[in-house]
Amino acid sequence: MYRFALLGGNEFRDPCEQFDRAIISMCSSESPNVTIIPTAAANQNPYLAEKNGCNYFTKLGATPNSVSILTRKDSNNRDLTSQIESSEIIYLTGGDPKHLVDVMKESVFLETLLTQMRDGAIVAGSSAGAMAMGAMMHYRESIGALDIVNKIMTVPHHENKVPEIIYRESLNYIQMGITVIGLDSGTGIISDGATCKVYGDGQVVIYEIKGWQTYQSGEELTI
Repeated sequence: MYRFALLGGNEFRDPCEQFDRAIISMCSSESPNVTIIPTAAANQNPYLAEKNGCNYFTKLGATPNSVSILTRKDSNNRDLTSQIESSEIIYLTGGDPKHLVDVMKESVFLETLLTQMRDGAIVAGSSAGAMAMGAMMHYRESIGALDIVNKIMTVPHHENKVPEIIYRESLNYIQMGITVIGLDSGTGIISDGATCKVYGDGQVVIYEIKGWQTYQSGEELTI
């Protein structure tokens, strides 16, 4: 299993520090290179997302930068995509998950990201970023995602959801072998390549055939 991190939303804010400090602690350098990718925010304010991410990770002691992959053309521009080759953490922000998938699917950027991940980089995604990292996502309709993390589907901002409804809507995915993960805002899971652990003040909910199970910060889970 490769190293990855999935956050339920509200990235780059104080409640996320436990989660993000845990990611930084997994890196070999004291001030790891963190690259902010604001693709999902392209139709909102991607430059604010970049600024917020860089300011936040500077405060945490990392060395941040950003790469503006906003369009399909950008995702196949090798001058841009090569900029993540020295990244220890690659962070996909929140926004519009469908735009993120449309821009990145079968792109040079995604190929480069997966190569970096195989070489040990940590890929993190918040909200739309976390949704797009799975095999499937539900955004107005069922959509194939980027499959960065195999056989999962993420439901961000889960504190606003009703588990009984999510369970009913997810049952078809679960029967297909997809693990459905509900993540509260400011809360997420981090995989070190061997185990997955919960970080944050909220809950993580894993939906299974028989129902769902809730996990708190510090607990390990299997996906």
